Amino acid sequence: MSLCTIGQNNLAFSALFTTAKGAKQLPALSKDGHAIIWQPEDFVEAPFEPSAFNDPDANRVTICVSPSKSMCENITILDEWCIDNLTNDTTCLVGIQLSPTQVRERYVSCLKTSEDKGYATLRMKMNRSGKYALQCYNSDNERRVHPDTWKGAKVQPRIAFKGLWIMGEDFGAMMECTHAMVQEGGDESECLF
Repeated sequence: MSLCTIGQNNLAFSALFTTAKGAKQLPALSKDGHAIIWQPEDFVEAPFEPSAFNDPDANRVTICVSPSKSMCENITILDEWCIDNLTNDTTCLVGIQLSPTQVRERYVSCLKTSEDKGYATLRMKMNRSGKYALQCYNSDNERRVHPDTWKGAKVQPRIAFKGLWIMGEDFGAMMECTHAMVQEGGDESECLF
């Protein structure tokens, strides 16, 4: 499978489980048991700083990028795969029986489109530090620290599709940015005068 696309023909859900903190998750793996990794070819911009709801010092945060057309197409295909599989057997997958209409209404995409503002964002999780911290690289494929400012940085993310999160009546794809090639915003050689 090419890392530039999400090969939905090779995806499968595992058994529903509840984390130690009480969150329900439905893991996804490839049919041969491997993690599902996607690395789009495009560099995309981070429109604002990574953050966690009401916690400025959080380690696990949401990072958003302005996705390319091909990234939007891949996420749309993944969303439809998730909805189709949930529709086929919601009792087994999320623990309750839902109609196809209910599945579609409750599914929350990681691709957010703002009609009134005219842009889309792809939302992913990332860890700022620790064992599972996002690993950043420069254009020479050398490790580097996270940028001081993500807003305006160009990012080529490597994304893990971990499965579905389930919270209350809603569920959606868990996407995590595990690695990224980063080009910080602005041209340092540009004359400012």
